[in-house]
Amino acid sequence: MGAYGLNSLKSLANNKTPGSDGLTTNFYKFFWNDIKHYVFNSFLHAFETGSLSIEQKQGILNIIPKKDKDISHLKNWRPILLFN
Repeated sequence: MGAYGLNSLKSLANNKTPGSDGLTTNFYKFFWNDIKHYVFNSFLHAFETGSLSIEQKQGILNIIPKKDKDISHLKNWRPILLFN
């Protein structure tokens, strides 16, 4: 995992919350050395068992209007789901 996880983390913009838990990218960057094994093991467990925890299955659904379309029609909206 080493530098790969850290490099990916460094590429994220500061003061953003990638999930619904409210933890910012700044938090992950600051505490990465302390939490990286927990994060990695969480992903590894999900991969090996083929299932996610309840928290990992939760997400935020948002709808975004399609460009230059009549927003009074449901078909002109695009659903976006952000999983934890």
